[in-house]
Amino acid sequence: DSISTSESSQSKSESFLSTRATSPYVWRVESKKSAFLFLGLVLALFISSCQMPQTSTEDIIEGNQYFMKSEYAKAEVSYRSALKKDPKNATAMNNLGVILNELGKYDQAIEISRRAIEADSKNAIAHYVLARALIAKSQCEEAYEEARLATELDSTDVIGFRTLGEAALCRGEVDTAIGALESAILIDDTHAPTHVNLAHAFLMKGDIEAEIDHLRKALELNENNHETRLSLAVALDSAGRTADGIDQVKIVLEKDPKHKEAKELLKRLEQKLNKGKSPDSASP
Repeated sequence: DSISTSESSQSKSESFLSTRATSPYVWRVESKKSAFLFLGLVLALFISSCQMPQTSTEDIIEGNQYFMKSEYAKAEVSYRSALKKDPKNATAMNNLGVILNELGKYDQAIEISRRAIEADSKNAIAHYVLARALIAKSQCEEAYEEARLATELDSTDVIGFRTLGEAALCRGEVDTAIGALESAILIDDTHAPTHVNLAHAFLMKGDIEAEIDHLRKALELNENNHETRLSLAVALDSAGRTADGIDQVKIVLEKDPKHKEAKELLKRLEQKLNKGKSPDSASP
């Protein structure tokens, strides 16, 4: 009898659970949950599809952020997006030209810079961006004229005078280059590339001490520029200070032990220094 009662109780329990699981109330609750989930998904998709696209200004800001991180390919995409929305946006054209120069796409840089100049002939930045692209293609005469015009339009832009100096060097006019680069430094002496270019101009003039001075100033502004430090090492060697040059090379190798050019230069300078110290090299 007890077993029978237990079975009967279990049967009633199962029957209750079965009835509860399929009751209209439970079905309605589950249906409402599904409906809410579905509506939530639809709403999310709708909001996503209705999001406002970036404005041209936002594209430019995004491109500038990529530029600061040296992500030039991404910056190019952002600036081109800005131009699709605002084809006459001078800032977008100027910045795109700069990026194209950085990427080595000089023909495209020339094209976009000319477009910017057509839109506004007094756009100084477009003139010197164009000049830099022309220098890269060894079109020195036109580059010089564009850079000169840039400095006339804006006599406060350091990059314009630096570009004029580079264009003068491209034409082989060392004194003109030195004058332009010194003008750039008078405007702002905190641009390491200007000091590097001026050092190169003094090298061409044969003034090694002035070259060394500006290379040191460039390194004070950017101590991690290995190329500049190796140039200083070579200049010091040319000035008869080979040991000092070796010290500069070792600084590079401390930061980058696998730097191929630095290792080769160190070997050459050490051989030269050791040869100078050998008895065979002594004067009679």
